Amino acid sequence: MERLILEYNSLHQQPIQGVSLEIGLDFQHWQGVFIGPEDSPFENGRFRYEIIFPSNYPENPPEFFIKTKIFHPNISAEGNVCCDLIGSGWSSRNSVRSIFYGVFAVLSQPNAKNGYLNEALEIFLKSKDEYDREASNCTRKYAK
Repeated sequence: MERLILEYNSLHQQPIQGVSLEIGLDFQHWQGVFIGPEDSPFENGRFRYEIIFPSNYPENPPEFFIKTKIFHPNISAEGNVCCDLIGSGWSSRNSVRSIFYGVFAVLSQPNAKNGYLNEALEIFLKSKDEYDREASNCTRKYAK
């Protein structure tokens, strides 16, 4: 818990631009809104997120969910984010700040090798332009 308190205080003292942060049900549940990355189909979108920390954080990674509907090959219909940083590439040296940067990188540069088998992945593999149009349309519709 001490590590979470340090990270929470750090994020309040030096916030990540475009990210709001609040405690959810308890200190192991964080939530807020982030603004989609520039130069991506998610630019200017407002995406609700939730982070759930295991009791043994930072030895194990938290779960990161995007609660706003999003069209992306690395995000499941339930909002699970497929990102090495919070999966097989997890290290206890990582932080919530690094997780956000990892999620923003995935949003900006989808990874077809680690994608969910969803419509977004199919379209992304077929045509990046068509994928960008669909993702932008979904962002305008749901991430207001």
